[in-house]
Formats: sequence, C-alpha cells, structure tokens
Amino acid sequence: LAGGDVRIGIDAELAVGGRITGVITLPDEASPLLYTSVHAFAADYPYQTVASIYLQSGDAHYVLGGLLPGRYKVGAYGLSDAPYPGASMVFGLPVYYGSADLASATVITVTAGATADNVYLFYDAPTYDGVLHGAVTADGAPVAGIHVDLYLAGNSLDPFSSGMVAYAVTDAAGAYRFEGLPTYEYRLHFRDLSQNFAPYSPPSVFVESGAAPVVVDANL
Repeated sequence: LAGGDVRIGIDAELAVGGRITGVITLPDEASPLLYTSVHAFAADYPYQTVASIYLQSGDAHYVLGGLLPGRYKVGAYGLSDAPYPGASMVFGLPVYYGSADLASATVITVTAGATADNVYLFYDAPTYDGVLHGAVTADGAPVAGIHVDLYLAGNSLDPFSSGMVAYAVTDAAGAYRFEGLPTYEYRLHFRDLSQNFAPYSPPSVFVESGAAPVVVDANL
C-alpha cells in the first residue's frame, strides 16, 4: 500500500479443518507432568510444526484443531519434577505417537471436518540411575561458580531433542555432578556468569542408566 491507499474486497474463504485428539498417559510411578506442549508436525521431513497446544499440570487430554486435510505426526514435550529427592532440576522428555522418535512415528491422516481420535501418547517409565560428572579448570586450577547446562543432544530431524533438562554450578573444587539421569544422549554447555572465561561446549556423550558414571572435564 502507498500512503492514503484504501483497498477493499480482500476476502478469504476458509477450508473446513480436521482435528487430532488424544490423551497423554504416564506410568503409575512417574512424577506428574508440570507442563506439556503437544504438536502436530507435517508428516515428511523437515517436520514443520503445523499446530500446537499447551497443557498445564493435571491436564492430559489434548485437541489439535483447524488442521488442513493431510498427513501428520504428533509428539509431546513434557516437563516434570526431578525424579529423585534433593535434585534441583526439571527433566524435559519427548514422546511421539507410535514410536520413540519422530522419524519413525506413526502417520495420521486428517480429512476435512473429521476427527482422528484416540491418538494416545504413552510415556514409558525410564530408570533414573545415570550419572554424569566432572571438573572445570582454567590454567590448571579449579574454577568455582561455572554454570554447567545439561541438554538432550539435538539433531536436525527432531525439534524436541535439544531441550535443557538440568543445570549445576561448580563448587570450590571445580566439580559438578548430575545424578538420576535416564538413558539418553546429552550435551553440556559450560559458561562463566562473571564473563572471565569463554563458554565451552564439548561433544555430546551417551549416559546409560545403571552403568558406570560418565566423566566430562572442561578446561576453560
């Protein structure tokens, strides 16, 4: 539009949408989810998010509406309390309809005006026994107060796979420790809030619940 222009007759005809509905199901022993985001993705890579809904604590039923006819996949990202007493962390874990990962998740076909229901998302009960720890140094001396952020190891195919799940701060000996981790691939990011040292992100590591602790040291 140029200055002073008036345009009329810009009309729109909306198509009748479809819906996907379902329930987020947790194992009996799992901590309640504090917050959950549920997403409908285009069925083919790059799996663009088409619709999303956000559920608060206690909500389990979701409705993804206004979807154009087509093929979709559904996933959720839930945040829960730390799985063991005394932990100051929140875990974010993804789940998908029909699979443990988005690439092989079940495809849902949506038609105009219809509802694809009973699309249940089941959270398994992971064992939280993994340990990841290490020490941070600079010029050979331990560094206290370094913020250590723990993320799920991301990949380009999965929009949920890079969420932050916990953080720790190094003690006077430069040490940090994460306990009670489920089996997963993780990445670490070390950052100095006082800005004396440059941040550092080492390669991702695989932590197996119940296996030997994984050690990742950092020299800033």
